[in-house]
Amino acid sequence: MPANASASAVLLFRLFIRANIVGKETIYPEKAPTTEAPLPTPKGSLDRRLNEPLSMSLTGQSPPGLVDFYPFADLTDPNRPTKIIYSIYIEKIYKGDEFMVPKRLVKLTTAPMGSMCGVTFLEPNQKYILSGRLSGGELSIKLCDYIQKYQDVTKRQKQGLKYHWKKECDNNCEVGICFGHFCPNDSVPEVCMLDISSEEQCEIKYARCSRIKDGECAWYGKKDFRECQKSRNRERALPFPFMP
Repeated sequence: MPANASASAVLLFRLFIRANIVGKETIYPEKAPTTEAPLPTPKGSLDRRLNEPLSMSLTGQSPPGLVDFYPFADLTDPNRPTKIIYSIYIEKIYKGDEFMVPKRLVKLTTAPMGSMCGVTFLEPNQKYILSGRLSGGELSIKLCDYIQKYQDVTKRQKQGLKYHWKKECDNNCEVGICFGHFCPNDSVPEVCMLDISSEEQCEIKYARCSRIKDGECAWYGKKDFRECQKSRNRERALPFPFMP
């Protein structure tokens, strides 16, 4: 470790695995911490005059017609979960086998709600292809990670996972997410852009992000990939239906 490096630095490792969901547990706070309402601002201050109803509420003097308002009440709600922990059995490791071993039961942590990028929909007794991160000994996943039921994985995807995935990861090609007209017109160095505005994800189903002959990273696929792209382009060219 360099002399100027922090001894407490947390290392982050990316993982790509096939796993079976064994169980799911929603974690709630053991005891809600005590919070106090902020002290009322001094009489006559500018903040008080601009926010008079709130100031009166915090001092117990509710203005006529208004209910009491405590802005920090939800932060200590004991009924609000703090995280979700999945028990998963790792069957295969496509990336990260230097940090974990397969054929074992581990914990997978995520945020408790989708609005917090939590993955709340993994089903017990279902097999998934998942990407995630290992940090501080904890395996975690977010909504923007790769998540797909193994039964929905296409033949082309299985070939990529078995023969090409680790090789392409070692080539440092990454997948970038974009949406519709926000996607860049020109190629991005070291990145294969994936437009998620379309329901038909040809790149995910029939191609892989690979370094091509000129050294750039691009989506590489065969006949089924090209046919899917043509079908998607025809659908995009159709006019939007009239909505009265």
